Amino acid sequence: MSLVYKKFLIFVKNLYFFLGALLITSCGGEGASDKPFDTSADPSPNPITEPECSETAAGKIINCTVTYNGLNRQFSYYLPSSYSSESEDLPLLISLHGGDDTSEANISYTGFSDLAEENEFIALFPQGSVAEDKGSTGWFTGTCDTSEVCDLGYIDFILDSLSSEINLNIDLDRIYATGFSNGAFMAYSLACNLSERIAGIAAVSGSMDIGSISSCNPIHTMPVLHIHGDADLQIPIDGSEYHENVEDVINFWKEFNECTKVSILEGSDKNFDGNAWRTNIYSECLNNVNVEYVVLSGFDHNWPYFQVNSFSNSDIDGSSLIWSFLSRFDINGDREGE
Repeated sequence: MSLVYKKFLIFVKNLYFFLGALLITSCGGEGASDKPFDTSADPSPNPITEPECSETAAGKIINCTVTYNGLNRQFSYYLPSSYSSESEDLPLLISLHGGDDTSEANISYTGFSDLAEENEFIALFPQGSVAEDKGSTGWFTGTCDTSEVCDLGYIDFILDSLSSEINLNIDLDRIYATGFSNGAFMAYSLACNLSERIAGIAAVSGSMDIGSISSCNPIHTMPVLHIHGDADLQIPIDGSEYHENVEDVINFWKEFNECTKVSILEGSDKNFDGNAWRTNIYSECLNNVNVEYVVLSGFDHNWPYFQVNSFSNSDIDGSSLIWSFLSRFDINGDREGE
């Protein structure tokens, strides 16, 4: 595909999202008390602007502001200290905060900037906007034809900007998404509706919106990791009138990927809280992708972390597990098959 044609597709895509913009609804998510970013409407007749960022420097968080569909939006990203303009293309991980949460808090509780430094990938932390009916930050997970805030378009726009305006060296076959709570719903939405860019997802303490399974049709196989506590009362594992039963979500993805084998890994009680964990591993799927479902016994609505000889709220370290899982794949499937 020629560069001119790629730029034409990007233009058409952004025009589509601009004409079909929609309103945010946040659902779920806890863990942040930081004051939300200002997402008030921009009165400018030009509703989309290029990002304005703090000085780009490897080994630090770079903060950016942008106007998208008339809203003042923010995102941050981390470049490993080894990065330079001469670097080979690096994978990118999108980390999506929960409802009533911030990207700043997400940077802190996930530790993905530290993992990005250790494993040489780019970590992207978009900021959701404020839902007027709730007064709290979050993600609108629907498609861009029913509301004024288009988060699918916004994230797509950020990815375009990082590649074309900020000129980062990104491996476009290795863009992943993960999210907590409402951010997990958004990660699933990206897998369903922006699969041409997303190589795999990991969801923590979230699900898919009720009724969204029937309309989900990615254009390629999709590796999926799902982590959930069976004591989660905010996003119950067995579903609600607003979200799908997690078992149904897992069944959809294993059937979509045509997985034919299941195995169960029983985990031990590493943090000595009396609870353990298990992972259902669905393998022998198309393109050798996997679907993995981690159930944390007695765990509530939180981001799981574990450190040896330190206080840990879980028997697993969610962030490390997420990167270990996603990094095995690219948009074509299992990277070991390259």
